[in-house]
Amino acid sequence: MAINDPLACRGRADKEVFVRYNRLPKMSSHGPDEPKLLTGSAETMVKRINFGDDIFFLAMKIKHLKYAAKLELSPELFRASIAEELEFVFAALQKIYASLKKSSLVINRGEYSKNLLRLMRSFNALVDDIITGEAGYSAMIADRHEAMSDSRKSIEPAMEEIQRLLSQYDEASEEGRDIISEEEYRHLLSEETD
Repeated sequence: MAINDPLACRGRADKEVFVRYNRLPKMSSHGPDEPKLLTGSAETMVKRINFGDDIFFLAMKIKHLKYAAKLELSPELFRASIAEELEFVFAALQKIYASLKKSSLVINRGEYSKNLLRLMRSFNALVDDIITGEAGYSAMIADRHEAMSDSRKSIEPAMEEIQRLLSQYDEASEEGRDIISEEEYRHLLSEETD
């Protein structure tokens, strides 16, 4: 059995799946004769975002980082991983916010906005714990405290904007009417004129 062969210890069925998988076109291929798997405009990509699952997954990542903050981890093993996770969560929050802001026609937009706001607050609380030294891994990523503080500050305007939009939704629901954004009006009116 070869140590470098990841399928050496697996059965025939696993090898057949591996062989079939390797026959599929690769996403990194850019040749003229090979199909491109990622096509479409940015607007198309926005429509494909599954906000509920994405927000849930980020919530689990933040929860995981909060649990890790209670442990005494070895810096040589976990320093890079924790820093990368924090950067990933921050970048993902920004992308989800930008996509949700751009896509006013998303069903359940208000609910996604509430969940995203809750998630941003949770992230900021985690960053506060790291910066103040309450997190067990705070010292091992001390060189990133300033960047995390900047990340925290850059999320605050988005949180304020989401809060403002949610208060408009709440006012509209209290009055028993639906709220229609300017973009929705333009979309509805453009369909009538077409």
